[in-house]
Parts: sequence; structure tokens; C-alpha cells
Amino acid sequence: MRQLLLDLGVNDAAIVVEAKCHNTYENALTSATHMERAFATFVRQGFAVVPATTDTLADTFPTQMPLSILPSVRALEATTDVVKEWVGLLSTN
Repeated sequence: MRQLLLDLGVNDAAIVVEAKCHNTYENALTSATHMERAFATFVRQGFAVVPATTDTLADTFPTQMPLSILPSVRALEATTDVVKEWVGLLSTN
């Protein structure tokens, strides 16, 4: 990621590489998938939070019926992510 930023012209002094945090509780940077849990975690700690993501996943409505309604690895991965986040939300409340 650092190299990409340098290639895009970002000044090296403006880049901070964070390598110590291991989870949402330790770091406010998060993805769209984890936003609700991260938001709740930092609000509980007393921070004023403005949620903003850059990696939102969006799909258009499938147009290739009936194949688009068949189970897929991608759909299973998305379901797994959602269930993991629900469990995470329940465990942080």
C-alpha cells in the first residue's frame, strides 16, 4: 500500500504505516463490512465518529437468469462475512 501511495505521488512524509494493531478495537481504520461494529466500538470509547468507507461492495441486479440464482462461492463468502459481523456485533454489545 505504501508503494502504491508513493507511485501516486503522495509525499513519503505524509504516509504512516501502522503495523501494531490486530483488530477493530485497536484501530479505527476499517472496511465497509466492519463499519457498524467499528462505529459502535469507538462511540462506546467516547470518540466522536464520522463513518466513511472507501471499499463498499456493490453489485448490479443479475441479468443472467436462472444461473444467477444458483449457489456460488462468492455468495457463500459474502454470507460468511455477514454472519461473522453479526456475531461480532453481538459480542461487542
